[in-house]
Amino acid sequence: MRLLRYLSAAALATLVVAAPAAHAATTTFGATLEAVTPNSDPAKTCSAGAWWYAEQGVLLNPVPSGDRGSCQFTASGFFNGQVFGLAAPASGTVTAARIKVGSITGPMRINVVRTLFQQTGNVGSPLPSTPFLQRYGPTFTPQANAVTTVPLDLKVGAQATPDPTDTSTVAGTDWLAIEVLAPDVPVPLVPYPNGTFFAAFPGPTAAGVPAPSPNPLPNYGQLNYVVAMNADLVTGGGTTPGPATGGKPTPAPTGGAKVGLRATTAQVAGGRALLDLVCRAADCAGTVTLRPAAGAAARSATTYGSARFSLKAGARAKVRVTLNRRGKRLLVRKRRAKVRAVVALAGAPGPVSLAVTLRR
Repeated sequence: MRLLRYLSAAALATLVVAAPAAHAATTTFGATLEAVTPNSDPAKTCSAGAWWYAEQGVLLNPVPSGDRGSCQFTASGFFNGQVFGLAAPASGTVTAARIKVGSITGPMRINVVRTLFQQTGNVGSPLPSTPFLQRYGPTFTPQANAVTTVPLDLKVGAQATPDPTDTSTVAGTDWLAIEVLAPDVPVPLVPYPNGTFFAAFPGPTAAGVPAPSPNPLPNYGQLNYVVAMNADLVTGGGTTPGPATGGKPTPAPTGGAKVGLRATTAQVAGGRALLDLVCRAADCAGTVTLRPAAGAAARSATTYGSARFSLKAGARAKVRVTLNRRGKRLLVRKRRAKVRAVVALAGAPGPVSLAVTLRR
């Protein structure tokens, strides 16, 4: 059985932890900063839009050019049964944060966002929400090529995970988020193969979002990065989040795609294309259909083959798509052909389109 490499909705449940301890104590949570080299690439900024989608071979929900003035990121990960990242491990007060940036720096802000969690009666498919803004933190400019300590006084809360049989309670967990306020300052992310992050374009400051906000932030989720930040949490006198600023959880939007490709090239043999799919959140079941990548054919009903699949949260599998006559013709005269793998999931609001190259 493969190690679970992605933060699933089931794993998200472990982020909602027990009540605070009776005596005050300080806990540090977040990334280890000593050995990391944060992003300094001028092409990986708020103004560059959703650059990580291109890295993953996913062409989905591009960020509008008018929404790139600032952006906000929060991140976590799940590895070897342990959750790490910027989710508050308990209720209390965050008194300081440390952030590491590279050679290019600029104004930033540390905010508090909240995700919600509700049981559905199926432990493999709980109902998490995308983030809601709770509090604005201070604005600061970190020192380049260094770790900067930022004093904070931010209340955070973490409610206990509801019992699987309790389908009415909505529990909340607060997270720290870094908002980059300048469009051309690199986002201080660190590559990590087990990381998951949630990005908002524009950031709440640029968008004028009130705190707390009743509406979820625009959300783009993806894998393989964490924020180069950690923080100190003092427990014993913090607040516990009340039920749901913003109401009940809603299913994760297609901008944080539940299903993706582990490889952007699919081998074709015996008239079948082998797609390496991964389920990133709650259980994924549906169909994948190969369609033209671009041009007039992409706007038509042309297909090259389809297949059904069913994956558990965090699992990956090789899905065999039998090519029809059109699909087989693609590789008659050449060894490679670019197509789209359109994934329709049961219960999802719309299909997900993934770029893939067929190769024989």
